[in-house]
Amino acid sequence: SIAIHNLADADLIQSVYTQVHSVLADGGCFFNLDYLRGTDALVNDVGRWATTDLEGVWRAPSSQRRSGREQNREPRAEVSPQQPRGLGEQLSWLRAAGFEPVECFWKEFQTALFGGFKGTVVVPEER
Repeated sequence: SIAIHNLADADLIQSVYTQVHSVLADGGCFFNLDYLRGTDALVNDVGRWATTDLEGVWRAPSSQRRSGREQNREPRAEVSPQQPRGLGEQLSWLRAAGFEPVECFWKEFQTALFGGFKGTVVVPEER
């Protein structure tokens, strides 16, 4: 989790999704918890404001604060054209790799859990 975005290049990320799909067994699933870019400048600004404390220091998303992994961060540089943009783009890459259905299961500003399924997935009737 929170690793694939470090590839930064859209083609490399799409390649990872394709490779994961190729080695995943029929009925399997792939989930990625990672950072995303917002697709709207206003939403990005609100997200940056909501995850910054009164001193202007970046705060980790609530899930990281609860586990004690809070850290300070420098403001991010502008996004290059090759860096992943947003959830819709990520979901389209998963579909192109062969995952279906694909879905976002959780999202908090620019952090999301998303993924998809391969082949015939059987959901157990009982827990």
